[in-house]
Amino acid sequence: MKIFGVTLIALAIASAAGCASVEKSNTSQRQGVDKASDAGVEYEYRASDVVTLKYANAHPLTFSADATPAEKVLSVMGMPSFKVAPAGSFTSNQLRTATAEQTRKYISAVAAPAGPNGKDFEAFGLNVVGGTAGATGMALSLLAGSPKYDPRVNLGYFVCFERADHTADTSAAVSNCAKKMNLMFDATVTNVTKVISLENGQFRTGSVLTNAGEKTAKVFIGRRGVLAADGFAPSDRGGYASRIVAIPINSETTSTMDKILFLDNGNVTPAEVAGALAKHLPDSSAFYLPDRINGPIGVY
Repeated sequence: MKIFGVTLIALAIASAAGCASVEKSNTSQRQGVDKASDAGVEYEYRASDVVTLKYANAHPLTFSADATPAEKVLSVMGMPSFKVAPAGSFTSNQLRTATAEQTRKYISAVAAPAGPNGKDFEAFGLNVVGGTAGATGMALSLLAGSPKYDPRVNLGYFVCFERADHTADTSAAVSNCAKKMNLMFDATVTNVTKVISLENGQFRTGSVLTNAGEKTAKVFIGRRGVLAADGFAPSDRGGYASRIVAIPINSETTSTMDKILFLDNGNVTPAEVAGALAKHLPDSSAFYLPDRINGPIGVY
């Protein structure tokens, strides 16, 4: 009976959240979108108050001792780790519509706002969303869509912690972050053989140097769907006032179907691409790449 009761509560939460999210989504799609540029390329970013990026970093985050690099980046983004919500139980829509309280619950398994007493995790009640499927975890699961809509599964992000006192405004922070990202990809993906530029970003096919030698990689560098918010860098990054920017990125690997269609999307794994990019990671930045098989690969 207890399980049934929790399920009903979770269903009610999911239903209410679903109705509210539609209205919030419609509003957020109309508001908070602006543009910045780097090297003649425009980046469309969302800097409204209704983004998990803002809520997650309202105070410097403190991570649990066992938090992985990927979990740290996901927490900065305001997204739950797979400990809390399995693949498919979080959608890109929730990045733009979640409340501050929902965001804190999403990330509470590995991160908490820094406090003065050094007992942030105890005070925040991490065990509520621990290994067992508590009400919060159930609610997230019941809000689940298809894994193809889960940004943790299908899309990566390059994140910058731009110092607020070194950037004039959000647009300048987005431009700085885009410049860092492009320098990282330019240094990593060499001998480029194919470039496809679209409104939402650019695909590049070229060579990356891995531990197993040079391999072909296809990467994606986003231009739309950029998120930005004023906040603070995590405690282990200095906890300074920051303009935080997150730009979509990705990598692809040739699948069986690609081979049938004579498509070459690279022969390198997400982990190998992440390892190659990590060698050129700019200061005050981090990223994760999605990996459908092994889970997100983070560099922090």
